[in-house]
Amino acid sequence: MALIKNRHAGGLVTRGFQDLGDLQKQAAGIVEAARVEAARIIAEAQTQAATLADEAAPRGFAEGREQGLVEGREEGCQVGREETIGQYTEQLASLAESWTAAIDAFETDRSAALQTAREDIVELAMAMAARITRRVIEADPSVVQDQVAEAISLVSASSVMALSINPDDRKLVQAVLPALCERLEAGKHVELRDDPLVERGGCVLSTGKGVIDATLEKQIERIAEVLLPNSPAKRGRKKKS
Repeated sequence: MALIKNRHAGGLVTRGFQDLGDLQKQAAGIVEAARVEAARIIAEAQTQAATLADEAAPRGFAEGREQGLVEGREEGCQVGREETIGQYTEQLASLAESWTAAIDAFETDRSAALQTAREDIVELAMAMAARITRRVIEADPSVVQDQVAEAISLVSASSVMALSINPDDRKLVQAVLPALCERLEAGKHVELRDDPLVERGGCVLSTGKGVIDATLEKQIERIAEVLLPNSPAKRGRKKKS
């Protein structure tokens, strides 16, 4: 490498110092410019951040409020739904219990109600039968002759029989009694007894072995007993009679 001569060395050193001072100034200027730019950027960033914060706060509040309302509505609906379900569950349980009790009561009373209905129907039918039979007797008084014949036919041979009849039926019975006794060979003697308590068309035959009640009321009672053998009403009527 070629050496620089001494006479040129002094100028080079002086110029070198000058160049170094310029470089220091340039470096300081660059640093200052960088500091100013950094401060500007920071200030601008802070301004933008504040602006964004100002804009975001109302929007965030609105969004949060809307979200809160939605969640509140959903929560309210859920709570209301649960409360409604609970309320109606209790009401349905109470209603089901009432229905069950009503059905049990109905099942318990049904047999008694049906029995009472049967008794009422039979009572009505018997009452109608009694009225119809009385009308038949009024229209045809000779019905008593058939009743007497039926009663005597049920009795085995007996020397003495007492036949109680309604006084208004005496002539009709006397007209057929001798031939009837002879035909049935029922006995040697039948005593007729007038009894106003015996309804027309009926009779009561008494022997030493028992009594045959062929009155209208008694025959209707027998029919009712066949239809309703366990009727409390029938038992009550028996006790009353």
